[in-house]
Amino acid sequence: MAKSLRSKWKRKMRAEKRKKNAPKELSRLKSILKIDGDVLMKDVQEIATVVEPKHCQEKTQCVVKDETGEIVFFKKFF
Repeated sequence: MAKSLRSKWKRKMRAEKRKKNAPKELSRLKSILKIDGDVLMKDVQEIATVVEPKHCQEKTQCVVKDETGEIVFFKKFF
C-alpha cells in the first residue's frame, strides 16, 4: 500500500520534534532523579510513562492455612 505524502510529512515532523525536545526532556528527568527521597510521581509522569515492572505484576501472594490453623504465605508465579 502506498504511503501518502501527508503521513510521510507528519512522521518526519514528529521525529524532528523529538530531536528538538530530547535535550530538555533529558535534563528534566536527570534533575528529578538527582533529588533524594521525596520524588513526586506526578513530576515523573509528566516526563515519562510510568509502568509497573512485569516481574512485580506476575508475583502474587497466596494465603493458606495449614493443619494447625496457622496462616502460611506463599509467593506464586504465573
